[in-house]
Amino acid sequence: MSGRIVNSAAAVTPATAVLYLRVSSTGQVNKGTDPEGYSIPGQREACQRHAEGLGAEVLREYVEPGKTGTTTKRPALQQMLGDLGELKPTYVIV
Repeated sequence: MSGRIVNSAAAVTPATAVLYLRVSSTGQVNKGTDPEGYSIPGQREACQRHAEGLGAEVLREYVEPGKTGTTTKRPALQQMLGDLGELKPTYVIV
């Protein structure tokens, strides 16, 4: 047995995230001067801060304006779910 020391430190993979932003009604979307309304920009800011706090790079953002949460038949949600296998994010932030 040799006295050789082997460095076993694995390469660190940076954390990644995808964001899912949604408002329930078109009324929420059309508020204010921002075409996305008040709620989407607020959610975006909070989610980006959370990703930052986790040290995660945001890979993609999925926005669902004016879609009810009572069903999973939402285009952006389905797109995100379909993309997860390819993107393999560390976090999904909603």
